[in-house]
Amino acid sequence: CFFLRIRRPPRSNLFPNRTLFRSTQYLIQEYGLSGVINILQELGKGSSLDQTFRDVLGVEFKTFEDRFYYHLKTMVE
Repeated sequence: CFFLRIRRPPRSNLFPNRTLFRSTQYLIQEYGLSGVINILQELGKGSSLDQTFRDVLGVEFKTFEDRFYYHLKTMVE
């Protein structure tokens, strides 16, 4: 008798989804929902991620990323 075993995805596969969720929460917290909407609109027009962050939020993407990871670090400590 053959049984198909449904496996749960490894926890490592869930990490990107959690990071995306947390970064969206952080974006809303820091820049408001309108910031997220404006980012999505600019990306939808074909703008690069770097250009979009500069134009919409006034910060380089790398700066945002550094601040976000610092925020995550402070949540853990």
